[in-house]
Formats: sequence, structure tokens, C-alpha cells
Amino acid sequence: MNNKWNFLKGTYWYVPQEYLPATKMGGNDTEPTLMIDQTVWQITGYKDGYFWGNCAVLMYQASDSSDEQPSSMRLIGSVTPDGSVQISFMPLNQLGAAMSTSGWGKMTKQNDQWVFEMQMASGTTDLYSHWALMHLTTEGEPSWHKLPGIDYSVPELLEAAGFEV
Repeated sequence: MNNKWNFLKGTYWYVPQEYLPATKMGGNDTEPTLMIDQTVWQITGYKDGYFWGNCAVLMYQASDSSDEQPSSMRLIGSVTPDGSVQISFMPLNQLGAAMSTSGWGKMTKQNDQWVFEMQMASGTTDLYSHWALMHLTTEGEPSWHKLPGIDYSVPELLEAAGFEV
């Protein structure tokens, strides 16, 4: 089995400033609303092309400051030997809701670093769309201590969503 992506286990990924904009559209809307979407992935496991972990999301309308609370999801995904990626996200809630978000993309190199080049779609009553280059972050980096677009560090956002770091 190809072990090219073994490095994913134990990593954290976030949305850089330039990729924060997302869109939201309701059934009666004629144009989308601009949103800010900061997402952190905590990839806790990897084996044979599959990875899994936790996801914390803080999304708010771009024209407002965020008083929103982070949402929490589990993630499970696959990455092929050539870097194609598919991820499914399931919200953590008392109802045990079914999958509500799908993501697809590819692993690509940017400045000699791997990034997830991703597109996401979700929603039932309102539809959300977002694309981003998810970047790796580690303890000690500026992005670890202050995530773009929100007043949280990586550990604070994950903990606010109910996860341990």
C-alpha cells in the first residue's frame, strides 16, 4: 500500500485569510450572502488511503462580527495515491444527524508544502458553498495561536467545539 500520505495522522489544517469567504443562499434568495468560514481539521488517524478526525467550524455573515459558537463534526475521508481527496462530515448532535457536508479536491504543493485544495457543499434549508486551500499548522506558528478571521487559537477553537487537542 502506498504510504505517501502517512504524514496526515496527527496534523491540523486551517483556512488562511484569503480563503475565508464563503457563500450562503436560502430558497427565497436571489443572490448569495457573503460569509466568513474558518474551519480547523484535526486529523487523528490515517491508514491505507483513509483518514479521520474532528472538525471545528466558525461561520458568520461577513458584514457582522462573530458572536456565533463553533460547530463540531466528525470527518472521514480518502486520499488516492495521486492526491485526489473526498471528505464527508457528520455533525455531532443529540439526534445523530446524517452526513450534511461533502468535500472534494486534491492534495497539491504550494511553496514546497502540501495543501488540501478543497471545495465543500452543505445545507438543507440554506445552502453553503466554500472553496479553500487548507494549510497545515503546527504549535508555535502564528496561525496556531491566532486563526485568521476569528478570535481563537487552534486549540481554543477545537476545545470550544468539544474536542481535546
